[in-house]
Amino acid sequence: MKRPPDPTVPEEPAELRARTRALVEEAPDRGAALVDAATWIADPLWECWGPALEPAGMDREQFLRVVAGYRRELWLWVVGERTWAQSASGLLGRVLRRLPGPGGTAPGPSRPL
Repeated sequence: MKRPPDPTVPEEPAELRARTRALVEEAPDRGAALVDAATWIADPLWECWGPALEPAGMDREQFLRVVAGYRRELWLWVVGERTWAQSASGLLGRVLRRLPGPGGTAPGPSRPL
């Protein structure tokens, strides 16, 4: 039986947060659209977590949907209401709960990880 993935929270992408926050402040509609689209943060997180998530049954598209569903909490990190540790660990927990099979709540056939 495979072990469940064990991704960890990466170091805070402070420069990415600063650029995103600057966009939110300069052009709120464009900033909100960027955060809603989720790729701005999903891409670097997929680089970190994807190698552990793909073998466990989560593809890039599903990961992007999960991240997009977490946009409000990510917004709070961007504007300084949440820490990176709070936001990233919450997102990671959400991602892991959506893995197919034991431990995850995603629909589909159960299979060992």
